[in-house]
Amino acid sequence: MPFVETKPMPWAVNSLYSAKEGNKCTAAIVDTILVKGQDPKWLFTSKNGEVSKKRTCTGEAVRERFLKLLERTTHCGGARCCASRIL
Repeated sequence: MPFVETKPMPWAVNSLYSAKEGNKCTAAIVDTILVKGQDPKWLFTSKNGEVSKKRTCTGEAVRERFLKLLERTTHCGGARCCASRIL
């Protein structure tokens, strides 16, 4: 039987992004804001399918991005979805 190691959710989320070239995770994720202390991270899937980190993660930048996404969203019967989870 192969060795299986269980890691907590924060480890998995924080492991999605790596600044090292060739060590990037390929995954389709929604824009995700990770807030821990005073150093928030904004992760997203780039055009080439890799998880990347935005340089700027201010409240205003987040607001502008999500409003832009909302404009491009196809609505099903007027429904909108916003998902969040506090780690």
